[in-house]
Amino acid sequence: MFYKFNTLTQNLVATTQDDAVGRPITPQAFATTVKESPGIHYEYKTLRPAPSSLESGEGLHHEAGKYQVPITKGYRQLMKLQTLFLSHDGKLVWQKVPADKALYFFAAGLAVVGAGVSLNVLKKLISPPKNE
Repeated sequence: MFYKFNTLTQNLVATTQDDAVGRPITPQAFATTVKESPGIHYEYKTLRPAPSSLESGEGLHHEAGKYQVPITKGYRQLMKLQTLFLSHDGKLVWQKVPADKALYFFAAGLAVVGAGVSLNVLKKLISPPKNE
C-alpha cells in the first residue's frame, strides 16, 4: 500500500505507486530526452595582491619595541583592562571589577526571583480550588 501527503486536507491518503514515488504520469514528460549534458566551464582569474606601502622588504623586520602603538587615552585604558583581566589571581572575570560584580549579582538575583515566581505560579495551577 502506498500513501502520499494531501496538501488540501493535510493528511496521508492512499495512492498508487507511481503517484507516491513521484513518477510523471503524462506522455509529454517521457517525450523529452537529454541529448548531451553541458560541459563544465571553469573561469580562472589571476590573483593580484593589494598594493602596500612597503614595496621593498626594508620595513618588514623591526627590532623589539619599534612598532607603532597608539598613544591615545582609550588605548591606554584598554591595555589596563587587558592586564587586569589576564592576571592570574584566581578570580573569575566578573569578580575583578566592582561594576561587574554588581551586574552579576543583580542578574543572579533576577534569576532567583524569576524561578520563585514560576514555582509559585505552578503551585497555584496544580492545587485544586478551595470549596467555599
